[in-house]
Amino acid sequence: MDCEIIQPVRNMTVRVRVYKQDYNNQYQPFLIDVILNMCNVLSKRNFSPYGVIIRKLSERFTNFNHTCPFIGHIMARDLYIDEGLLPTFPLGIYQFSVFIMESYVNGYDYIGEIKIFVHAMEMVKLNRRKTMKNYNESLNQPPK
Repeated sequence: MDCEIIQPVRNMTVRVRVYKQDYNNQYQPFLIDVILNMCNVLSKRNFSPYGVIIRKLSERFTNFNHTCPFIGHIMARDLYIDEGLLPTFPLGIYQFSVFIMESYVNGYDYIGEIKIFVHAMEMVKLNRRKTMKNYNESLNQPPK
């Protein structure tokens, strides 16, 4: 992700919502709908679990790791979510929707939205012993 913030954003607020895909391929709301002030999250004044997760991800994968105001080039690269960072989700496909807003005393101005799609699935294990044994046997066979 790359974006350019032209005007300074002095009081950024994000709304994080999670949706789970149902059997009709429709995304339905799933448990998490939280509003966070990013200035408080990045300056470590917000200790909600969701704020801590967002701060850890932004410090590791983005250049979005300083306090307010925000201006200039913002980028995120090679994002992946470690299973130890989030609680266990039921198996399925999820959409994390992050609405970015500038908050004022009497309302919000919409800045943008980020959508992240995640597939929660069981870990695939390779039986390395069998595959190495088959590989070694194939090396010992004469060519056809």
